[in-house]
Amino acid sequence: MPAQHPALDWLARRHAGESAALIAWRAGVSESMVLTATKAYGPFPRPSKQRGRTTVSDEQHRERVRVWVEDRRRGRTTSEIAKDHGVSHQIVSRATVGHGPFPSEDTVAAWVAARRQRRTLQEIGNEYQVPPSRIGHHTAAYGPFPSPVGMRRLPEGLLGVAAVAERVGWHRRLCCAGARPVAFPRLTSSPPAGVNCG
Repeated sequence: MPAQHPALDWLARRHAGESAALIAWRAGVSESMVLTATKAYGPFPRPSKQRGRTTVSDEQHRERVRVWVEDRRRGRTTSEIAKDHGVSHQIVSRATVGHGPFPSEDTVAAWVAARRQRRTLQEIGNEYQVPPSRIGHHTAAYGPFPSPVGMRRLPEGLLGVAAVAERVGWHRRLCCAGARPVAFPRLTSSPPAGVNCG
């Protein structure tokens, strides 16, 4: 049949998932000839066999995009996902662009909840496979957060630079800028008479 009716063979091959370029290469004709001879009998499925590269079926493609969307919603970037799947970041971006926001609001809420439960940025980052700095960036507006479990804390009653800055209405960097060592009187077990520490 192929020798007598090449167009019928090309049509069957396109419906079987071969690309027009691959069919043309095998038949020794131009790709435009194959496209012209078969275009009236489409639509055709996404090619799963192409010349010089491996592609996936429609079902595999849908599943792959579903995974990419889920990964982006969990805070991973297109470049990170692309590297894992051996494709370009542009392919991941085009396939997922309409499924945002990234990360999703649910993911950011989960990160905020984890920080309020005193988990470290590193722990959260390990769980979501994202850098700790990304979590810090997306959760900063929901702070301040309590110190993570296991981190050294100041003794009860003492305030750190950030807490002092917050109380006086300054930015933390202003409190630290040009700071010089200052001698303070020794702390006593109780405040002097008449001093209200409330």
